[in-house]
Amino acid sequence: MIPFCGGIVTLSGSPRLDQLEETDLVIVRMLHQGLGDAAIGRRLGIGHRTVQRRVHRLMERWNVPGRVALGARAQELGLLDRSEADDGAEGGTRLAASA
Repeated sequence: MIPFCGGIVTLSGSPRLDQLEETDLVIVRMLHQGLGDAAIGRRLGIGHRTVQRRVHRLMERWNVPGRVALGARAQELGLLDRSEADDGAEGGTRLAASA
């Protein structure tokens, strides 16, 4: 493992799930449901820019190029409920664009 921007990245590229905050997990799940940054922020009581920063930080930490790849990584890691993963199966992983 090597230090990276305040987080830890393993050389194999797999993220450290024990360092994932509950808020980040909720944000990833809401993105997968198709909610935008502003809607997520309203539901969580935080600003949409805070949501954007957290999403960007997750993309850096998980070394993925965008929101769709973030959702795919979350699905690979088993972070999405099975019913959520099935819902996105027809059209691929659904992640909302910035609001």
